[in-house]
Amino acid sequence: MLEYFKDLIAYTAWADAEFFRVWKSLSQLHDDNSLRLRTDHLISVQFLFLNAILDQPYAMRAADSPLPEFTELHHRSQESHEKWNNLISKLALVDLEKPIRASWFRNVPVQPTFGEAITQAVMHTQHHRAQNMAAIAQHASEKTIVDYIVWTVRSRPAPQWNL
Repeated sequence: MLEYFKDLIAYTAWADAEFFRVWKSLSQLHDDNSLRLRTDHLISVQFLFLNAILDQPYAMRAADSPLPEFTELHHRSQESHEKWNNLISKLALVDLEKPIRASWFRNVPVQPTFGEAITQAVMHTQHHRAQNMAAIAQHASEKTIVDYIVWTVRSRPAPQWNL
């Protein structure tokens, strides 16, 4: 089961890097506020759940602060995935059942586990990446498919973060 979680983390990094590769090629969309807002949100939620597993605080960007630029988002995404990869490489199977300690889950009857937090981070990212990919597909000259099964049949390539 732990190998499956490692695969999900590796796949998510690859898919996010592919998204950034396509977005980079569409310079007219670098200032698109919808793309920047969703991307900032999905990266922030990745960090939020990562830090919940690590039992460390994380402050979300204030709603009235400026949206990060494309290059900052790219950097933060790569950083998030490096930290997730580092975390998942140190986890043991029993760790997946440990509850996370997050302030926003204090008054709920069941505390989500590390495994559930990882799943949420991956699924949440998938959801918003799909929204972003649909938005940029209207402008892209190439069709980019970032499905999990595509990643597997391509022998699980590593993410290519260099733009």
